Amino acid sequence: MTKDGNGTLYIHTQMNPGNGKAGPVKIPAQYADCFDGAAVLYIGPKPGTPEQPPPPTYWPPAGGARYIYHSKDDATAGCKKAGYDRLCSMTEVTSMGGMCAAGYVADGSPDPAGYYCPEGACGYPEGGCGPVKAGWRGWNPASPAGAYCCDGPAPAPAPPPKCKNMDGRYAFGNPERYTGGWALRNGLGNAPECEALCTGQPECKVGGQTCKTTTYGPSAGNRCYCSFCVPHSASFPQTCKNMDGRYGYGNADRYTGGWALGAAAAAPQCETLCSGQPECKVSGQTCKSTYYSDGNRCYCSFCVTK
Repeated sequence: MTKDGNGTLYIHTQMNPGNGKAGPVKIPAQYADCFDGAAVLYIGPKPGTPEQPPPPTYWPPAGGARYIYHSKDDATAGCKKAGYDRLCSMTEVTSMGGMCAAGYVADGSPDPAGYYCPEGACGYPEGGCGPVKAGWRGWNPASPAGAYCCDGPAPAPAPPPKCKNMDGRYAFGNPERYTGGWALRNGLGNAPECEALCTGQPECKVGGQTCKTTTYGPSAGNRCYCSFCVPHSASFPQTCKNMDGRYGYGNADRYTGGWALGAAAAAPQCETLCSGQPECKVSGQTCKSTYYSDGNRCYCSFCVTK
C-alpha cells in the first residue's frame, strides 16, 4: 500500500476488481484510515515488479528486450496482456513527445510500426536517435518492434487531406494548372521516375503540403499524375493573375503583364468592369479590382484557389 500527498491510499494489485484491469485500487482519503496498517492480500506479481505507466505508453518497459513483436496482431495482444485496451494511434503517440523506440501503432502508414521524434533528437530512456528531422519515422516492416499501448475507445480517424491535381501543360503560378485533370507528364509510366518528378514540383516543397503520385504503365498510355494536398482543416492557397486590358480573353499575353484592365471614373465603375470579365464568371474563380484615381486606372485580377 502507498499513500499520496492528498491522503489517498493505493492498494497495489495485478487486477483492479473495479474494472478488471491492471493497476492499483484507490481508497479515498476519508476511508484510508480504515485500511491503513491492515493486512492486505497481494494479488499479482511479487513486490518490486514495475507498474504499468499511464497510457499512451511504450511496451515493454525499459530494462529488457524491447523489440519483441513481429506483427500488429502480436503487438495488440501484448498490449492487452499488459492491461491496456488497444494500440495507440499515430496522433496519440505524437502527443507523448519524442521517443527513440519503434513500436506498432493502430494506423501506421505506410509502415505498421514507427516512432516520433521532435526536431533534434529523442531518447529511450536517454541518448537515443538524433539529430533527426522532426516527424513520424517509419520502421522496417521486416524487423520486430515494440508496441504503443492505449486505453479507452480509439479516436475517430482524421479526415483525409484535400488534394489538387497538377496539370503539366501549365507552369507553377498559372491558375489553370489546378483546374484540369491532365497528367503532369504524358509518356512517363515508370513509378519511381514519376515519384521523383512529382516531389520535385514547387507545390511539393511548401511547408504543410504533401504530394502523391499515380502512375499508369504502357497498357494505360504511360501517364504520370501528381497532386498536392493540404490538411482537411486547411485552405488551399490562392493564385491570382492580373488581366491586361490590351489583350482579349483567350490571348495568353493577357496574363503576362501588369497593365490596367481599362479606364473607370470611380471605384464602383471599376468593380463593375472587373466583375463582368469572362474570367470572373468561371466557377471556382474569384476576381478583385483596384482603382487608382490618378489616371482613372482600373486593375482587375482573377484568382484561383490552388
